[in-house]
Amino acid sequence: MKKILVTLILSLIITSPAIAISEDQCRVMKEVAEGIMDARQAGIDILDVTDAMDSVKTKKGVDYLVKSMIKSAYLEPVYNVPKLKEQVIKDFGVSYYLACSSIE
Repeated sequence: MKKILVTLILSLIITSPAIAISEDQCRVMKEVAEGIMDARQAGIDILDVTDAMDSVKTKKGVDYLVKSMIKSAYLEPVYNVPKLKEQVIKDFGVSYYLACSSIE
């Protein structure tokens, strides 16, 4: 079930063309980053997340970006307090959104 959820989150990437970075693409990037960090905070093994990523067809640059997101998320600690988990998930997504929107 968790692996299916991660696969669905990662499949959001496919819906955005990779030609120009738009507001919608930055929102998708934020959602994907939050999904990856949510998986981390839920205790999902990194191999399950990377396997889910590998099962989704993406463009080469997108694949690299998502794998970088996964590595970055799994370098962060897992928190036991629900409010801290929610905050770290939100902060992780915001950091990718801001990085994306600064490219425009």
